[in-house]
Amino acid sequence: MKTKVAMLLAAAVVIIGLVVAGCTTEEPTTPTTPTTPTTPTTPTPAPEAETVTWVYQAAHTSPPGTEIAQHFCDLVGEMTGGRITINFNPGGAICPATEETPAVSDGILDLGSTCTAYSLDTVPTGGMFSAMCGGFNIEAMGVWRDFGGGMELMEQAFSDYNVHILEAPMLNSGPEVWGFYSKELTDLDSIQGLKMRCMGDGGEILNRIGMSTIFLPGGEIYEAIQRGVIDGAEAAAWSGNWGAGHYEVAKYHYASTTRAATDPHQFWVNRDKWDELSGQDQAIIEAASRANKQWGQNYMGKLNVDALQKFIDFGCVVQKLPVEIDQAFVDEAEKFYDEKAATDPFYMEVLTSIREFRDAYMNMISLETPQVEL
Repeated sequence: MKTKVAMLLAAAVVIIGLVVAGCTTEEPTTPTTPTTPTTPTTPTPAPEAETVTWVYQAAHTSPPGTEIAQHFCDLVGEMTGGRITINFNPGGAICPATEETPAVSDGILDLGSTCTAYSLDTVPTGGMFSAMCGGFNIEAMGVWRDFGGGMELMEQAFSDYNVHILEAPMLNSGPEVWGFYSKELTDLDSIQGLKMRCMGDGGEILNRIGMSTIFLPGGEIYEAIQRGVIDGAEAAAWSGNWGAGHYEVAKYHYASTTRAATDPHQFWVNRDKWDELSGQDQAIIEAASRANKQWGQNYMGKLNVDALQKFIDFGCVVQKLPVEIDQAFVDEAEKFYDEKAATDPFYMEVLTSIREFRDAYMNMISLETPQVEL
């Protein structure tokens, strides 16, 4: 009986609790105020990439030199997505042709290209880094420059100039034509008193074996021969001479590598302009110089093959330089460089470096040259 009463009481408590809970009044919730829609944020535009424009002059005034120079400008534009523009000008457009190096140093040009021999008045060793008589061929020059200490020596030689020298030259030509003349050369007697345009060390050496040499910018050679001011000149490889029209004023063209086995035209950048560039842009321009050098070397090589045939077809006399003249020139060149080095320790350092590498390289070439006719 007691158990039944306890169960009834428990049930009653549960029922009363449910009734009370059901009668409890819920507090009304305050409606949420709708959020005012926010105006979409306009993205901040990325800052425009900084653009750079350089003024450039090459010593060259005619193809293929001018074409190779323009190719470098185009290459830099492509590799930087147009951020760096290099405006090309041929020799003489802004400063006198052949004076590009001091013009770059002084800030007249941002970029220039010319051969080191044009700076002989201020850099005595300038003739050995370009068109050295009895010097390197095109391949050996590149190897010595990049891995034989040549670049470091050249930078030291031009340290008084406010310039940065790019890793690769604008032009890395093959052998230049030894000389082209309105008169025939037969032996050493035939060159005595002959008036010739010749730049660099070659001019002094030719004077010592009997010629009378002067220097003229390349663009003035044609008219000087035409007017009889000079009897002949040196200037470039076959393609460069053809492009300048020298076949029209000189009948006789003589080949030998002894005067200028190669004539690289260096790229000079104003040091202040170079330092303003980011490391990435500097690397791009260096890479462009290397790519342009190889492209230009191959392009010019094909043009030289074609141009040589054009000289022959035009009726020019094309032949090897007479041995007597060639030997006299080489012998005098060795004496010339020895005399210069005897009074200048740095000159001796450069000359020794070149001769040691040249002799080792030529020893390799002689071993590799076939002994049978191909």
